[in-house]
Amino acid sequence: KCDWSSDVCSSDLPDNPTTLNNVGTLLLRRGRHAEALAPLRRALAVQPGLAPAREGLSDALAMLSRDSIQAGRVAEALAYYGEAVSIEPGSAERQNDYAGLLAQAGRYDEAEAGWRRALALDPGHRLARENLERLHQMRRQR
Repeated sequence: KCDWSSDVCSSDLPDNPTTLNNVGTLLLRRGRHAEALAPLRRALAVQPGLAPAREGLSDALAMLSRDSIQAGRVAEALAYYGEAVSIEPGSAERQNDYAGLLAQAGRYDEAEAGWRRALALDPGHRLARENLERLHQMRRQR
């Protein structure tokens, strides 16, 4: 088993963004989310506009966030997902999911802003609309 975040394994890979992206994607598919970060980050360092690497890195961070939530580490989950949103700010799905985490953490104003961003990006985003409505219902019941 190779730890792709170590200098030894990472240095064995060429500075070819496609190769680095492929390694990161393979690790991601194998459920090795943390290990996928290094090659995907390196692919983006070599070629910042490489869309598959951006999407892969965002996916890896989202998976790490999910794992952190399951382990009860909410602050860590928020940090991972916050980075995923910064990588894909135009994704209504990322905005919606991050807003859900913010709401779980009791950060309702930020959650509302996130759901509004999701709806601005995709006015037909059903989950964001439902989540925003639930938040408004909760606030009315207070």
